Amino acid sequence: MEFSYSRWLSAIALLCITLSACREAVNTPAFASDDLHRWNRELVEVVMEDLFPPMIASRVYTYPQIAAWMASIPADSTREAMASRLHGCTPPPPCPADPVDHSIAAWAAWHHTASRLVFSTHRMQALRDGDTPRLHGTDRRIVERSEAWGIAIAGWILERASRDSYRETRTMARWTPARRDSTWWQTPPDYPAAIEPHWSKIMRFVPVHHTTCTPPLPVPYSHDPRSAFHQLALETMSHIPGADSLRDATAWYWDDNPNDYENTGHNTRFLHKISPAGHWIRIADYACRTSALTLNQTAQLYAHLAIAQFDAFIACWKVKYDTDRIRPVTYIQAHINPLWMPLIQTPGFPEYTSGHSVISAASAAVLNHYLGEEMAFTDSTEYPFGLGVRHFHSFSQAAEEAGYSRLYGGIHFRDGVEAGLRQGTCIGQSIIRHFQQKQP
Repeated sequence: MEFSYSRWLSAIALLCITLSACREAVNTPAFASDDLHRWNRELVEVVMEDLFPPMIASRVYTYPQIAAWMASIPADSTREAMASRLHGCTPPPPCPADPVDHSIAAWAAWHHTASRLVFSTHRMQALRDGDTPRLHGTDRRIVERSEAWGIAIAGWILERASRDSYRETRTMARWTPARRDSTWWQTPPDYPAAIEPHWSKIMRFVPVHHTTCTPPLPVPYSHDPRSAFHQLALETMSHIPGADSLRDATAWYWDDNPNDYENTGHNTRFLHKISPAGHWIRIADYACRTSALTLNQTAQLYAHLAIAQFDAFIACWKVKYDTDRIRPVTYIQAHINPLWMPLIQTPGFPEYTSGHSVISAASAAVLNHYLGEEMAFTDSTEYPFGLGVRHFHSFSQAAEEAGYSRLYGGIHFRDGVEAGLRQGTCIGQSIIRHFQQKQP
């Protein structure tokens, strides 16, 4: 999983003298946009198998998308301009002077990057091996040159990954709850420790939204029955499991808890479920099938989608641990009904803002830009989990439903959901503007 500098330098050594733009080697590329969708579908499955928490899953998704995007850009000047807008990135390796197949380069870059960020490397290798027969009809020299350049691109983005503070956060001190009435405390039934309390220290790709998208402070805490906060708690409590089958179904559909489990006596069985970011990557897959996008266009969409999710998690987690807000179940059991439990499992981190709301709204903002604000689509992401298929008339509708599902599930207050939706929309839109702006 770790980045190899020697392998990266070896790949760089294989590059020839460069030109201002890559020379396309073939009229019919070896791989197309459908292949990138297929690779990402497998990556989503691998991330579930490896049980990555949602924010780490987002990191695993992001770097391969950037690698494929950069390798699929034909002009060095365009690639350098886009890379210069990725905070923390050095200039990317230029194209070889001799012809390359950009699709092979994107294939090599994506696979090489993804395989170094997951545990189940055997599945990544099997996916790559299954694609190698596609290269048999291409000149061997072009294949080797394109693959070497793709690996060089992977080395470039993995070098950035080695500096994004992820490793440092692995050894930082565990979060100690403040134990005040208003602050977060571990929640039943499993009382998990705080998850990724230092995630806000991860290096963002587009820090321009750092201040502009910061949400307002949440409704002040109070256990006075006449207070606004108490009313928020009563509203969350009113969504009694089983009382509204439609809202219950919505809560389960968007649960997206990759760290869920079942206890039977002394045995614990972890459930392989999708994460919020993975759910929206699948939505992008379904939606793109009706759009005639090239490999480069598809790679750019996935890269911007993943970057928005990556930065949204960082921004959301900063707000969560800065506000350190109590979860509904803790407040309700202490001040209203000691026997009340939410429909879905409360995750192990503070309440404000709702992470799924932020990630979903940021994802919807990117997909609105690329595929249209009124694009209807069918989402069958949850079908394998027995939760059916859902139809939406827009990405924004899906994001809003995802956000409010946390209220229906009993794990968020309304203001945490609504502030999260606004925060995510702001982040997604600011990232699109960032990549669209003209060079000075």
